[in-house]
Order: sequence, then structure tokens, then C-alpha cells
Amino acid sequence: MNQRAAIKCDILISIQPEYANQIMEGCKTVELRRRFVEAVDRDTRLFIYSSNPVGAIIGCARIDKVIKLPVKQIWKRFHKQACIEKGEFEKYFDGVEFGFVVSLGDVTPLTEFLVREDILGRWGIRPPQSYMYLPAKIAASIFDGIDEVSARHKYHPGHRR
Repeated sequence: MNQRAAIKCDILISIQPEYANQIMEGCKTVELRRRFVEAVDRDTRLFIYSSNPVGAIIGCARIDKVIKLPVKQIWKRFHKQACIEKGEFEKYFDGVEFGFVVSLGDVTPLTEFLVREDILGRWGIRPPQSYMYLPAKIAASIFDGIDEVSARHKYHPGHRR
């Protein structure tokens, strides 16, 4: 039996602001991806980077599970939880047969979010176009050390820089 070992580190993921806000508000409970890691540890945190024009880590969620499915099944089973219209879904998954459903739990919005410049200056990290693994020390610092961040910005849904 060829079973993949679960990833045991946290992940930083870039999500369009509309969808990132929906996750923080609790409306969107799954994130859909063309590519993603299949096996994650039960305690994996997904740090959510709201892409341009926000450009900041706005919160995190625990990954409950990751499911790889044919795209047609993803639409039938998860389009409501993903808060996506059929046209956007079809455009996103165009050209792929399988996709990934990342089921989210325990969403924690950050009251003070981390802008792109803070992330780069403090940890040398450039937010990814898709996702990246975070070293444990950096993930802990992001989650636990929010009060130490030099740039103090309050998060408001729909924020524009």
C-alpha cells in the first residue's frame, strides 16, 4: 500500500480578496484548487494571504481535510460551500480533470493583519501566487506574535491599500 505521509507544517495560501473575506466571515467553508498537497496533518493551519489590492495575511483556518476529485464532482458537491458561480468555476478549472477541495475549520481572523512589506521584511517571505509551506518558527510567529508587528493595520473586509 503506497500511502503518502502527511505534511506536518503550516501553509501560506494566496486567495483573491472576495473569497478571502468570505472565509473570514464564515460563508465560504471550502477552498478549491487546481493543485494542492493531498495529505496534510490534522493540525495544519492555512494562513490566508488576501491578494491584490489588499496584499496582507488576514487570518488563518485549520484544514479539516483535503479531497481530490474529478472537477464535475467538485461542482456538484461543493459549489455552494465554495461560494462560486458556475462560470467562474468552469473558467478556473478549464483544462484539468481533477481538482482539490480544502475543507476549512476553526477560522481565526487577525485583528491586525500583516501587509506584504512586513512579511518580506520580517521573514524574507514573498507571498506565493498559489501556496507555500511555512517553517514552524515563522508560522508560530505569525500566529502568536501579531502584537509585535511594526505596521499596525486593522483589517476591514473590502480594505483597499
